[in-house]
Amino acid sequence: MESKELQTPSAISILSQDVLLEILFRVRDLYYEQQKTRFCHDAAAVSSSWRDLLHSTPLWWNDLYVPYLVNLDLIRRHLTLGKETTLRLQLVEPNILYNANKLVDLIVLHLKRCWYICFEGEADKETAFHLTGSILSNPDLPLLRHLTVNIVGKANNEVNIATRLSTWKSLTTLRLGGSMMMNWTHPESPMPHLTHLHLARARGTFAKQIRFSNFGKVLLLCPNLTLLALYDDILSYPLEVQDERITHNHLESILILGNMLNVSEFLVYVDAPKLRELVISPVVAGDFRRLDDLPLSACQNKFRSLTKLTLGLAHYGAVTEWHKVSDYFPNVNTLLFVTVYTVEFKKLFMRRPWMFPNMTHLGVTDVNEAFVSIVMDLAGKKKEQCGGAGVRLQRLSLDSQSYKKARGVVEQNEGLLGRLGLDVVCADLWEEQRLQVLYTRNKGMFVGETDVETDSDSDDY
Repeated sequence: MESKELQTPSAISILSQDVLLEILFRVRDLYYEQQKTRFCHDAAAVSSSWRDLLHSTPLWWNDLYVPYLVNLDLIRRHLTLGKETTLRLQLVEPNILYNANKLVDLIVLHLKRCWYICFEGEADKETAFHLTGSILSNPDLPLLRHLTVNIVGKANNEVNIATRLSTWKSLTTLRLGGSMMMNWTHPESPMPHLTHLHLARARGTFAKQIRFSNFGKVLLLCPNLTLLALYDDILSYPLEVQDERITHNHLESILILGNMLNVSEFLVYVDAPKLRELVISPVVAGDFRRLDDLPLSACQNKFRSLTKLTLGLAHYGAVTEWHKVSDYFPNVNTLLFVTVYTVEFKKLFMRRPWMFPNMTHLGVTDVNEAFVSIVMDLAGKKKEQCGGAGVRLQRLSLDSQSYKKARGVVEQNEGLLGRLGLDVVCADLWEEQRLQVLYTRNKGMFVGETDVETDSDSDDY
């Protein structure tokens, strides 16, 4: 008699459905957002039992990312299986998609259950009208909390998103760029629900800027705004407002990203007594020139709550007057550099270790092991300066790649680091900030020159 082998069930096959779902959801969350949609369908294709389980779990389909290439049948199935669950929807590069308008028509049916909508990329006039018009035709999107519309291309003149901003009562985060900024008209109704606002200038010869006076009115219409992000040269600076000021009592974070020519004028124009975080990347020395016009005490009072400063150097010369920056922002305790020029950093901080007197945390990106030794020397000087009573440098945060390079130096100097009271940790601080803004697919979008080093002996600091 021919023997038959008994098949041993796999360990995963004996899991309960609840446990299996928990595992699958956790694995899905580990994927980048660009890959989650594909993973959802791949998991459902593993076996008939997985397919039945996932097809009967609407929450599994509550996140849809539509990439460059798309299968309309797959998208239709994804949306149908999600049933009435709240939906996170992202559509990128609609101009590259085949039958883009058919895709838009399919998505429109599910907009009312979206809490998150993001449309980004190139779009022709017809597709742009379809995308934006599909939103504007819905005066009531009760679940919508996050909206990003950053479409590059010629927009239809009839599209005006400002007419809907006050009607979406749940909307807290608004990110506008590209064609939408070309058709921006100043909203007239208060928007107390908005807490995060991103504004990016359209590219091209006829791209419009927002006048400082109109921008001031926008801020006043958003009294509960806590985060403001401005991209490229979005603001024009007419002479008639050069002596004006506007106060916003809730702003906590300001991000200035890209090639903005009126940074110093903006820093003088807006008073934000609760401002605790400022990001400027890339930054040049001239971005602070107007602060020189203020009495130092007035400047320090203006930024008295600022404790976190992130700077991306446009080039090595951008550090030449940083002792002044330290004077402007004396209460900064966390200083982050997107780009670092090691030689210039050493000369500047070792000659003036008292700069940023309250700094306890230094974060950097893209450095080598030699930088750790420089920071240890700086920490030693600060410790001597403090005499045991002042503020010491307590933490150095390196991005993942830099930490790999520097790990050997850190381990070799463990005793010295302990005596200095300095922790060296791995933390991608700039990457965490960058992923919260527009243009996240371009990692070098807001970074200055990174391949230039200088051995300049200039003392003009």
